[in-house]
Amino acid sequence: MEKLMLRTAKENDESFVNELTRRVMREYVEKTWQSEKEQERYYALNEFCRSTTQIIQFKGIDVGRISVTRTKERFVIDGIHILAEFQGKGIGGRVMQMVLDEANEARVSVELKLLKNNPSKKLYERLGFHVSREDRERLYMRWTG
Repeated sequence: MEKLMLRTAKENDESFVNELTRRVMREYVEKTWQSEKEQERYYALNEFCRSTTQIIQFKGIDVGRISVTRTKERFVIDGIHILAEFQGKGIGGRVMQMVLDEANEARVSVELKLLKNNPSKKLYERLGFHVSREDRERLYMRWTG
């Protein structure tokens, strides 16, 4: 895909990332937790972390974010969110493939978790992830290359 790139997050990306998370995840968070306190806990746990976040740019426009914690043993995708108007264009799949290519080169597995009602599960399965465990609200998925 042309004109797709990741850039290092800067401090002034914090409001973009936090608002993006709320916009993209609101529907799923509200279906998962009824209380505002539980919903806010989710958003607090998924707040901007500059050291793990990259901003997804498409044709020079900030359209999303991906946050990945990288260790020698594995990569953990902490979150990937793309503005609604840019979803369905293959951007998320291409960004995920970039991470998987990097993990394959490093010879590590990739893990992620998602809310059970999030339709992104289909994309992750197409990319080779499988459900490794689940709890009441979430699926935990793993890719081993």
